[in-house]
Amino acid sequence: MLAHFVNNAMIVCYFFFQQPGTGTSHLDELGTNGGMSLWISLGGGIALTMLLLYHERSNRVISS
Repeated sequence: MLAHFVNNAMIVCYFFFQQPGTGTSHLDELGTNGGMSLWISLGGGIALTMLLLYHERSNRVISS
């Protein structure tokens, strides 16, 4: 459910911040180029790492 929310939020932000006049963008073609997939994967990896570190630290505080 979290992954679905993040996916939808990224698409909404992409279309919100897209510069007008830069060409038409179709939802069917979104993410078909390699550059976008790289940034999404990198952002997801960073978010997952931060979540795991937070979880590790919260468990360490509770068990102390």
